[in-house]
Amino acid sequence: MTSTPAYARIAVAISSHGPSVLRICCQNTRLPPSALTAAEVGMPDWSVYLLRCGDGTFYTGIATDVARRIGEHEQGKRGAKYLRGRGPFEIVYQRQVGNRSVATKVEHRIKQWSRIEKQNVAELPARIDALLNEVREAT
Repeated sequence: MTSTPAYARIAVAISSHGPSVLRICCQNTRLPPSALTAAEVGMPDWSVYLLRCGDGTFYTGIATDVARRIGEHEQGKRGAKYLRGRGPFEIVYQRQVGNRSVATKVEHRIKQWSRIEKQNVAELPARIDALLNEVREAT
């Protein structure tokens, strides 16, 4: 009779109870927390996205499924109030950034940028990469 490997038990525990269980499960099985990534345990990667609205304004958000989230914005029911009546939307930039904590911090920092900084689409990838590195080093 074979037993279930420790990493499989951890994956089930985390998917059932959330990411806060990762540290506890790894302690109980003597695995380092870095032994499993979010993708390995079925946790979604978060993305940050930047939209240009029909009226020329910008909106920054985070989601695990950007296409689904933009659909929610377009329908209006579950979308952000700011975006109601501002369509159509154009995705200016999107990038997977990791967990929700990092995504929220990157989103907050992007929202602090000026309109001119957001309009410079050519520089967005490099600026967001640098911002992502800063956020990851700080945590």
